[in-house]
Amino acid sequence: MLDNTKTKIIYLISSLHPSGPTTVLYNLINKLDKKNYEISIFIFSKKENSKDNKFRKIVNQVYYFPINKLHHLKKTLRIISPDIMHSQGFRADIIHSLIVNKKSISFATIHSYYPLDYSLNLFGKTIGPLISYIHIYFLRRITNLVSCSQTLSNEYKKIYNLNMKYVLNGIKANYDLMRSQTINRESLLIKYGIPKDAKLYITNSRPVKGKDVTTTINGFLHFNNLNINNKYYLLIVGECSKDVSNLSRNSHEIVLIGDMLRTNFIELLSFSELYISSSLTEGCPLAVLEAINMGNNILLSNIEAHLEIKRNYSAVDIFEVNNSMDLCRKMVEINKEKKCLKLTFPECYTDLRMAEQYHKLYLQTKNAIE
Repeated sequence: MLDNTKTKIIYLISSLHPSGPTTVLYNLINKLDKKNYEISIFIFSKKENSKDNKFRKIVNQVYYFPINKLHHLKKTLRIISPDIMHSQGFRADIIHSLIVNKKSISFATIHSYYPLDYSLNLFGKTIGPLISYIHIYFLRRITNLVSCSQTLSNEYKKIYNLNMKYVLNGIKANYDLMRSQTINRESLLIKYGIPKDAKLYITNSRPVKGKDVTTTINGFLHFNNLNINNKYYLLIVGECSKDVSNLSRNSHEIVLIGDMLRTNFIELLSFSELYISSSLTEGCPLAVLEAINMGNNILLSNIEAHLEIKRNYSAVDIFEVNNSMDLCRKMVEINKEKKCLKLTFPECYTDLRMAEQYHKLYLQTKNAIE
């Protein structure tokens, strides 16, 4: 039963499948003080490996509204009578904008720059701009917009005149002290035919243009050609495009790991010396934050979202976007310096700081209305 003395929040999300936004939502809810909040989640589809059960441990209720049962949604809203509705994602934002009422405070979190993300990563150059236009049109009907980085906030303000506050994505700091050891380095090396004395570099992959994994591969191939001993191996984690798979065949030192659980990916980071991202567009990438948290050297393309991370964590190294030769040059520099980073994880990227900032936004907005 809901407690009327607490602030009631409904989070609307398209699905709870494993993804960056799902992880961020979990971290936020997990750190919100349950003495102050009654929390429900509305989801609109269930995908493979849905994290429903994980969320049920930290919220009041998880409701599922498939497309043919959306008429039950308003009835449930009347029963809960939320103080705050908070959405993230295309479908959730549109439904939110259509059902929000004057009694509820409305929030939406934006995790990417939709004009680029939808064109490069999701829908293609023909349909992507249209989907982006529709999404931004409905976002204007949601009162409080929050981006996951200052970069996104500035871009939406400059191009679309959307006023957005920003709250940086947050993860659990010092995760390496709490992980469960399920990956053994030696068995991993044996499985993929990697020598015991190899130095491991790691990058993420998705079969989309925005990740630009080919630049990472080409940069690594240039770098490895300079090293006679070939003790360096590039591990590519995640689903790969055909171009990436074909290009990887040019070197035994490039290993396609495939999809893996986030906890296993974090453990894999603990074995590696360098994390690389050559992305063309990002919001506030969790994989980069997790690599920083695990003490990796970090090498990122010079898109604005990555430069923002460097401003908050100066140890990050930067190379020119789409430039595999510049990437190679920076890899050589890092190898010569033989850096071993164990710096303090920046507080601004912790889950606790993220939850504190959202709590302040919720409280300020609620008090302003009352």
